[in-house]
Amino acid sequence: MTRHDRNQYLLSAAALGMSALAMFFAFMEMRSSDRQFDTSVWPYVDLTISLSEDVMALDVENKGIGPAFIHEFRLSHPEHGDIEPLALIELAGTGEQMTSSSTTSLTQSVMSAGDVVNAFRFEGEGIGGDMASLVRDLEIQICYCSINEACWNNTGSTSFRTPVNQCSLQDNGAERALDAFGPAHRNSEETP
Repeated sequence: MTRHDRNQYLLSAAALGMSALAMFFAFMEMRSSDRQFDTSVWPYVDLTISLSEDVMALDVENKGIGPAFIHEFRLSHPEHGDIEPLALIELAGTGEQMTSSSTTSLTQSVMSAGDVVNAFRFEGEGIGGDMASLVRDLEIQICYCSINEACWNNTGSTSFRTPVNQCSLQDNGAERALDAFGPAHRNSEETP
């Protein structure tokens, strides 16, 4: 092999090395662009409890830059387990004082960026004061995903925005509610 051939092989090897290095940097740039795209559509769901003398409310806000697919929303209390928002009134014993109430179902819903949804709001004389001790122990869990299927779970302040592989679907009682319209229920109503 002549000196000229050796130089050609060295030049070819250097060109191959530079090409491999360029491919590595292109791959890293592509991964960075993919991550940047993923984060450009991430939701950021925040919960705000409002508790004053006459009002108790929970607002859910998507402060992110992408839509949030809410897969699970659950209230639970250490002594009473999973509860529905209206059960808070019963547990606090404030039903007589309530002048206004509203609830919104969040499970299996979509929140656009910037949306604020009032999950529940109870108004009445002294209702906030009566619910204060109940709310202290209340755990609020919400699990939501981005359009790229990145999911997070918020469980109060102890586990805020924890990444999860996927959200589990909450049994929201729809099956039991639909059973009321089934043949077994109609037959039991017809019998004396």
